[in-house]
Amino acid sequence: MHNSIFTVRLRPFDGESLSSFLRRISKANGMNFLSFWNNLKTERNHYAQNDDVTLLDFCPLNVINIEKLSKGIRMDPGELLSLTLYNLLQSFVVGTEIERARFTSGMLRDTLHFCPDCLKDKPYHRLLWRIKGIDTCMSHRRLLHDKCPHCAKRIKYRDVYVHDKCPHCDLELCIVLDSPRESDVDWDQQSWWWQSWNQLLNHSNYKISPRDIALRILYLINNKQVIFDKIQATSDMQGFGQIPTLLQYARDSLKQKRTLHISYTLDVLWKYKYDIGDFLNMELPQPFIDSVFTSPQSKKEMQSCQAPWCVNFGVEGELVQTGTSYKRKKNGQILSYYLACLECGCEYAINARGELEERTYFINAYGLLKKNFCEGENFTSLLEKTGLSIDKLKRCITYFYTRGIKFCEYETKTIQINAKQLKYFISAIRKNIPLNSIRKWECWNSYGHFLVYRFHKTVMKELLMQTRNRPKRNNAELNIDRVKQVVQEMFDQETTITVNLVAEQLKVSVNTIRNWGCCPYISRMKRCQFEKRVLMEKENIYGFVDEYLRKREQNKVFSSQLYKDLQKSRNLLWRNTPELTVYIEKRVRAHNKNVKELMMESLD
Repeated sequence: MHNSIFTVRLRPFDGESLSSFLRRISKANGMNFLSFWNNLKTERNHYAQNDDVTLLDFCPLNVINIEKLSKGIRMDPGELLSLTLYNLLQSFVVGTEIERARFTSGMLRDTLHFCPDCLKDKPYHRLLWRIKGIDTCMSHRRLLHDKCPHCAKRIKYRDVYVHDKCPHCDLELCIVLDSPRESDVDWDQQSWWWQSWNQLLNHSNYKISPRDIALRILYLINNKQVIFDKIQATSDMQGFGQIPTLLQYARDSLKQKRTLHISYTLDVLWKYKYDIGDFLNMELPQPFIDSVFTSPQSKKEMQSCQAPWCVNFGVEGELVQTGTSYKRKKNGQILSYYLACLECGCEYAINARGELEERTYFINAYGLLKKNFCEGENFTSLLEKTGLSIDKLKRCITYFYTRGIKFCEYETKTIQINAKQLKYFISAIRKNIPLNSIRKWECWNSYGHFLVYRFHKTVMKELLMQTRNRPKRNNAELNIDRVKQVVQEMFDQETTITVNLVAEQLKVSVNTIRNWGCCPYISRMKRCQFEKRVLMEKENIYGFVDEYLRKREQNKVFSSQLYKDLQKSRNLLWRNTPELTVYIEKRVRAHNKNVKELMMESLD
């Protein structure tokens, strides 16, 4: 193609994709699509193949010379780029290499989804048909087809040669035999997605940073309140990821700069029924931004004792942290950030909803006893009314007796605290003597006698402080050895190494693995495993290519067929191991040259 101006110059249809537009232009000018494309490639490009057609609709700058194309059809380069995801990438991507953007990964379909009525009106492919999540045509109010209505085969974009015909059976796609069921379609959501994607693809006059995206999402989650409430936001975001991750984006504290995936942003906006245009133009109040960046108040400073009889009731900042930070119970319940009140001895933890939950049973028992207590009540009647077990009721009545609250007589009336005996009790606790052993001391007249000392305010405080200051178990080396053994077994058995799988094998939480300091080791072994797999894969591919060419030593070989038989995408292989694609191209070129020379010799 020596002329710079094409004989036939078309204009793109409304919403058309660049790959569809180029197919129409090449056909109108009597050229093969790939030949037409390769004559427009930039010098640094490899030979364009059908497998690369997705790159045309994603970010075409590296696979086609847009300036050359725009001059050839006398059309503005910006208008050509609007037929792709370029405007979206330009607005959201961090850095200059927008063609390497990952925030839209997996969003472009490889197979054709189409509306038969649209193809009947005008046979071209709409860019929105390529977007995952767009499952309907809002113009004709129908579901998109994802396979040929005649042969029921899916159509890869790389196999398309005529816009409105199936490449497998050569029948027209606009002739519909059966339509997909539309009963389960959420038309409101589909309409919102159509409008959102149209705005994202057609606006090029804005630039939004990952920090601003995260801040605006946090503002929506915070119900547009001026001060950020992390606990409430965490509760509202169930099923939408972790608030700490959003805070990392908002505070720009990620080691590797990147932006939130576009599907995540759209899912959150749909949840809050918020227009994408309003989101992009949103202005945040400065106090909200300041509250996100300000070091948050610690959890213990935000919580207060919930015991109505306690002097610390409702007073924030009086709870202390105990020695446990995370625990998964047998029933699957997760509790974290264990707290206690040194004044009354009640213990708490934060549940999965971010709420303060009592771990002792005194507050619940207090409510039951207050509700059912009458003057002159005896132990048996309270047992029936409250539904508490015998032991729990004994412990609660004794506990409240030590706090000056009397519900009924239970072996407590005649018991007096002996200062010397109390001192022995506290000394035993400090020596880590178990309570069960202390209970067996011969000095106790009864179980109630032991409980009066057990629930003494000073004793309970000492028990809690002992929990806080308990030294970590000295089995760090044993734990690391256990982790190394499991990881080595996974490496030897070719099982993919992940922290989650290691934790599952050891029957501990991921947080425990992290606390053991084993994550760096697991990370190193993951890298070794990956490098080993890449090396093995490369050796297999080298062997396959050599054998493939040897078996066809007298036949010309096409790279596209080789990659198809190899069951590898050339584009994906080029991204991960470019040296392999270079090797394949050189070997194919040398092979075909030899075949040509053999043919010439045979003719002579």
